[in-house]
Amino acid sequence: IHYWLGCALSELGEKNKAREHWRTAAEFKGDFQEMSVRQFSEMTYYSALSWERLGQRAKARKLFSELLDYAQALEQAPAKIDYFATSLPTMLLFEDDLQFRQQTTALFLQAQAQLGLGEKSTARSLLKQVLQRDPNHALARDLWDQLSNGATNSLPKLLPDLPADTQGNGNGADHALSANSQNGKARRDSVRGSLDGRAGLEASANPGGI
Repeated sequence: IHYWLGCALSELGEKNKAREHWRTAAEFKGDFQEMSVRQFSEMTYYSALSWERLGQRAKARKLFSELLDYAQALEQAPAKIDYFATSLPTMLLFEDDLQFRQQTTALFLQAQAQLGLGEKSTARSLLKQVLQRDPNHALARDLWDQLSNGATNSLPKLLPDLPADTQGNGNGADHALSANSQNGKARRDSVRGSLDGRAGLEASANPGGI
């Protein structure tokens, strides 16, 4: 969440606050999943993106490369059942194929890493495999949509551009632009308030999370 909060604040012109959130995301270590802390996960991608936003391209590439190495090894590793995992009831009830699920996760992590390293064609191919294996993979679907729209590491526009008067510069157009400007400021203030409140809640509930 800190990566996206940083992107939103940056679009609102809050550069210093944006950097604080990116720094928090970049320095995040370990993701608690399946009753254990994992050094690499789907969140590693956003840590690397945060280093990029902070101008630390070398650190970002290093993290993307490490994520890729981990994901490729994970794809080949035999899956093991963690009898303390919260997903165990699902596996037992629905006969979940643990090896298949682990390989799907590995493919998605590879897609993230390849995309971060600039290999868009490879990333797209990997995402296609993930979605063929699991059409309900929400993170893969989101990344596929971002890749298709050409915006893989930026926040979609929060506020629409003000309409331009292409027919002239009369008083009516000036009045409309002024009203739109005031409405836009009100919306931006509202978004800032929501972001500040959400950031406070996230910090108190999960101080180290992304």
